Parts: sequence; C-alpha cells; structure tokens
Amino acid sequence: MKWKRHLRHAITLLGSQKALAEALTAKGRPCTQQKISLLLTSRYDRISAEDSMAIEAVTRGRVLRSDLRPDLWPPT
Repeated sequence: MKWKRHLRHAITLLGSQKALAEALTAKGRPCTQQKISLLLTSRYDRISAEDSMAIEAVTRGRVLRSDLRPDLWPPT
C-alpha cells in the first residue's frame, strides 16, 4: 500500500515512531508509538482522514494528506 510508504517517510522526517506519535498528540490527535507500529505492520487498509491531516501538519506539508488518503483528497 502506497500510503504506508508515505507514513514511513513521515516517521523518517520526525525521527522515530515515538516522535511522530508525540507530535500528533501535541496537535490534538492522541496517538502512541504502538498505534503507529500497528498502522505499519497490520492489515489496515487506510489511515483515518483526521490522522492524515495531522500528519500533513506535523511534517509541515512534506507528507501530504493526499499522499495518505488519495481517495478523499486526489493528488494535485
């Protein structure tokens, strides 16, 4: 799934799964490192719209919501 590649990129930008989770929590999206790990390793077929918007915010647009949820926000 392409969105997982973009999630891994967000993790790289923030430095770790824990750092991404902490940044999301600071933006008002309660998150744990375990949740990030589950998104990457389980059979989730998509990330929530709210989480995708928060990831776009914490990565300062380097990972776009349309990268994570192209079904909701078609790439421009």
